[in-house]
Amino acid sequence: MLIINYFVGMIVGSALVYDLFYRKIPNYLILTGYAGLGPYMYIRFGIDGIIQSAAAVCVVGVALIIVYVLGGLGAGDVKLICLICGFLGLKQAAVYTILVLCIGAFIGLIKKCMRFANMAGGRAERTLTGVTKIRFGIPITAGYFIILISKGGII
Repeated sequence: MLIINYFVGMIVGSALVYDLFYRKIPNYLILTGYAGLGPYMYIRFGIDGIIQSAAAVCVVGVALIIVYVLGGLGAGDVKLICLICGFLGLKQAAVYTILVLCIGAFIGLIKKCMRFANMAGGRAERTLTGVTKIRFGIPITAGYFIILISKGGII
């Protein structure tokens, strides 16, 4: 179990670094995670593990594609969250997804407040759309480590 936590942690950490520096999460990093997901779930839980993992990926993926279409997440963020949910299983996947979205909303609210404070202070930040984009690698990483530390017991 410890080895798989390191494996997922390395993927999540690498995705965070890519997201911070390049504003995208590369597909080869996600594919590396999916390449380890199937064998791990089969070895640990048998065919039921693969079914649970696929169910978690599909359920979370369908929900997050709606958020992606509305412009709330990037495609790499959706794929990374689905990957992590595949390792967590269906029950913890729902908790993890809600946790990540709440952390992201909190960070977005802080950025909006800072933007309004800058505008009130005379240092207006000019953007074409007025949208405050956040790098979702931060909430994804924070959510994973919260779930990891609490061992899924945050309900």
